[in-house]
Amino acid sequence: MTTKQVLRLSCMFLGKEELLNCSYFSESGEELSQENLKELDILKRCLYLITNEISTDYLPIYAEKTIEFSFGELPLSNIDDKVYEIVKITDVEGKNIKFKIYDNVVMANASQAKVVYTKFAKDVSLDGECEDFSGKIPDRLLAYGVAMEYCFISSLFDEASIWENRYKSSLLVQSRKKNNIVMP
Repeated sequence: MTTKQVLRLSCMFLGKEELLNCSYFSESGEELSQENLKELDILKRCLYLITNEISTDYLPIYAEKTIEFSFGELPLSNIDDKVYEIVKITDVEGKNIKFKIYDNVVMANASQAKVVYTKFAKDVSLDGECEDFSGKIPDRLLAYGVAMEYCFISSLFDEASIWENRYKSSLLVQSRKKNNIVMP
């Protein structure tokens, strides 16, 4: 899903008609005013906060990478720039390896291993894509979160609590397991 889709819905929820009519959404080719650019930047940052919250607290983004240790050490930055938490490290045969993290360096008794980790959501740009969590999160839910964050930032606490309620209840429904339950 695109950032523009989410921000358009957020502007609709927030009642920002003047921003909806700007050239960013209408694609008229006109240059954006400083005021509209500032508002869009705030909304973009709110979207980034929401996607990171979802990726760390509700629906983790898993990744896997085969890496080589140097004398039993590996800097976290060699795995990924957006590592949030290392889930497990296994050797080439698939056996779990114990590890510790000291000062952004992974210490393990291995030379080559497979690392499974969770990571933060990707960065958000105005003309790009935003994290959709493998299709599990609809743009409406992200727009609720953006509206909530925007209201908190703007000190509109009554409206923020309304959007927070809608955001949290929608997120709860989306993050609930929806597969078959096997009874004994």
